[in-house]
Amino acid sequence: MKIPWSYVVVVAAAVRWRPCQGLVVFGRCLRKTILTPINGPTHKMNISGRPDTCPRDYRSSGAHSNKDALCGTNNLIPRAKSLPLIFHPTEFGAILAAVLTSYLLITPPLPAHAGEVGAKITKAVTTSDLGISVRQSVVKGAQIMDKIDGQWERLSDKLGLGAVRSKQSARPKAKVIPELQPLDVAAANRLLQISDMAFLRAYPGGSLSNNKLQQEVDGVAKMVQVSFQRSGVAFVDPARPLEFETGPQFNFAVYSHYKAYSNLLLTQQQSQNSKDSKSFATIRADFERFVGQALLDEWKIKETSSSPLTRALQQTDTLATKLRDFGFAASVDPSPPIDSEDWQDFLEGDVPELNWNVAVDGDITLNAQILLQEQGYRIYPNIARFVLQQIFQDVLAQATAQPGGVGGISSATKVSVMDYYFDTDYTSDPDKFEAKEVLLSVSLENE
Repeated sequence: MKIPWSYVVVVAAAVRWRPCQGLVVFGRCLRKTILTPINGPTHKMNISGRPDTCPRDYRSSGAHSNKDALCGTNNLIPRAKSLPLIFHPTEFGAILAAVLTSYLLITPPLPAHAGEVGAKITKAVTTSDLGISVRQSVVKGAQIMDKIDGQWERLSDKLGLGAVRSKQSARPKAKVIPELQPLDVAAANRLLQISDMAFLRAYPGGSLSNNKLQQEVDGVAKMVQVSFQRSGVAFVDPARPLEFETGPQFNFAVYSHYKAYSNLLLTQQQSQNSKDSKSFATIRADFERFVGQALLDEWKIKETSSSPLTRALQQTDTLATKLRDFGFAASVDPSPPIDSEDWQDFLEGDVPELNWNVAVDGDITLNAQILLQEQGYRIYPNIARFVLQQIFQDVLAQATAQPGGVGGISSATKVSVMDYYFDTDYTSDPDKFEAKEVLLSVSLENE
């Protein structure tokens, strides 16, 4: 479609004649300047990209109702008559977006109203119909490109394209993950009790009661029960969804508990009357430390070796055995032990950092971990990480407790454990990605 230059000039002149700040105001100016409304339907883009037709009666200027949200308000630009060309509403939206973008780029905001202009622009981009439509188009375009990239990767795999693929004799073999042991229900219940006690202890001010916590857990369980049932979870008793006998049922229970923790923290932080100020990072660190230390004591993960490195590695092996025996994980595979010479260099301060990995396959709380993180929550039940971090934290604490520290180890030495999620089966199709392994990366750092 060829757009007459006269139309572009008229639009540009209208914009320059009356600087419109924000997308909604721009639409009003444009409507008053060159568009004449007619009685009839107003066109609007829906999620699928097709124009919807909404009755004129729904273009209200008051409080937004559900119908207003679907059909828009009187800020929408109606169809025009007597224009030099006729075009589809989607094309008009694209032209309007292009003109607006050009205007915003070439027109500096007034210094006295820069903050107000920025706020109006942000509101227009995030809440207006055109802004939402443009953002949806950007996301859709990214999805299309991702799909094309996935198809190209699959074709490259099939034909062996690329320098690296051409050198491979065959695809990497899938990692064989053993079957889970039957779930130890008593150990699982004890794990939930320890988590609850740790959260009550870490809660700001310690003012949260156990009854209120359990009410929140029950509320979360009732709210998400149907969703888990649709995903294939069969409950022991639908009337008591928090009872469990299998891994999937326990995954539901642990999700309900940990989501309740986040809900209560959000409520507490939004309360204006709260006098207990405690950052979320501190709350999270305290909670994970309390859980890790309690499980070390509960599972009797104690070693007596005089070497800090040997003691930490032995405790990790004991942790792996406990996770397998309780049915919490199918397998736990530490990477080769840290070399004793590297450890000695680290103690003396000659090596700034040491790294070590532990792979946890078939973690029964894996789905709860991923789901909570996808929902934006930062407290999630990676039990192996809690314990592993506490193991190495205790080793460093014992070393720094000695007068003058041990060589290069001091109070500035830090330990961190990061978790990464992997699909142990090789695939170039992103739609077939399924996380089966949690890789725990232990990092000891001298600062």
